[in-house]
Amino acid sequence: MPFELPLTQRWTAAEGGNPVRWTSPVIDRHTAYVTDADGNLLALDLGSGEIKWRDSLGSTGCPRFGYCVSGTPLVVYGNLYVTFVTGTGSTMTLFSIDPADGSVNWRVDDSFFPSFFFNGASSTPTAAAGTIYWTNDGSGKMLASKASTGAELWTYQLPDVAYQGPAYSAGMVFSGDGSGDLVGLDAFSGTVIWQARLNGAIVMAPTVSNGILYVGDTSGLMYAFDALSGATRWTSTQLGVLFDSSTPAIAAGKIFVATFDIFTGTMYALDEATGSVVWAYPLPAPVGSSPAYNNGTVFLSSWDGNLYAWDAGTGGLINTWLLAPVGSTSSVALADGYLVVGDESGKITGFSFVGAGEVSSVAPTPSTTTVSVTTGSLFHADAFDRYGNRVGGQSFSWDSQADLGTIVPISLSGDLMVYVAGATAGIDTLQVTGSGHSGTATVNIVPGALDHVDVLPGVASIVAGTTMTFTAQAK
Repeated sequence: MPFELPLTQRWTAAEGGNPVRWTSPVIDRHTAYVTDADGNLLALDLGSGEIKWRDSLGSTGCPRFGYCVSGTPLVVYGNLYVTFVTGTGSTMTLFSIDPADGSVNWRVDDSFFPSFFFNGASSTPTAAAGTIYWTNDGSGKMLASKASTGAELWTYQLPDVAYQGPAYSAGMVFSGDGSGDLVGLDAFSGTVIWQARLNGAIVMAPTVSNGILYVGDTSGLMYAFDALSGATRWTSTQLGVLFDSSTPAIAAGKIFVATFDIFTGTMYALDEATGSVVWAYPLPAPVGSSPAYNNGTVFLSSWDGNLYAWDAGTGGLINTWLLAPVGSTSSVALADGYLVVGDESGKITGFSFVGAGEVSSVAPTPSTTTVSVTTGSLFHADAFDRYGNRVGGQSFSWDSQADLGTIVPISLSGDLMVYVAGATAGIDTLQVTGSGHSGTATVNIVPGALDHVDVLPGVASIVAGTTMTFTAQAK
């Protein structure tokens, strides 16, 4: 769904203090999930930033940096999949997590060897056909695990360390390593189909669009390969000093990617077919995050601590928002009318697009129920925005349209109510109103279970040879 500017900052959540580095929040079912460098996986309410649950899964004291970079979660098959460095910093672990409460379904451990330049689990898993594909950053091993159990299906050893997770397309899995090796593997067996050697280390994850794989390296070049054969389609001119973990975003015929030029950076839009520069925007700091696109706008965070928004067609700057003076390498998440991003101070910020967090409908639960005469049923009212997010803090009033029962509010805001049916069977419509919007529920009132039968008259005397009429009433 396209989102409409402007952005409005809704909330911040400061959890930890170590950076949200080289990772990104993900949004699913009105919840934002994010990892931090303290080894935590957090579930945040998308509208308020309130913590729903927290899992302490990873190590809190990796060698060299004193913290462990954590992977970006993947939400698929009804579960969360995420990688952490665990134990004393010598193990890479893939977790399967229940998104409802953060409980662990299963885990897979693999030996981890920190590299000189990097210490953590920055890879994002990818999934297809019931399989989770992931990389052990330290060892350079690529693994395929069964999504339901974690059982190992195959492994492939890259020649060098891996800095990001793999990409999947059309039955193939793609990954690069720190020596510039790029491989395309059969997704079902792990067999090499093609491989190439780039001019520099591959720190970003590849992106596949319309059968073409796009990737950059630390020589500052971008490349396009035929994803099935590995044939080179084009190589760009040198765009910067190097590409860090800025995975390209592909949209509207363009490739959006940013450079890490030591003290500065540049945001680029390249022609998808040729790799030529469509527009470029110089930045006062390098970039270690990936762009995101929505509705003609490109978003990117930078080491200068700002979140940027550009017109995707022209490169015109739309706006900037300061996240943290110490910088940001967190890519943004876009879903359900919200943008969520982290920063180097450990803070997570939630922004809303037009209509998010603003009541557009009210709904009672249950929407239909059946009760017996003189019995009751509990109802709950919720307010929602146009994207289906719950909007809290609302007050509600209720009305019985057919007057077949009594409404008994049991909360100050009116969001909870007990409906008590009267003695007459029938259909009643309940209307709940809040913030200028209304919703209805249907109550089917049925006679109660048979308790006894009354015969009228209860006592009678009749003359022999005559008749009398009696009436029976079931109650």
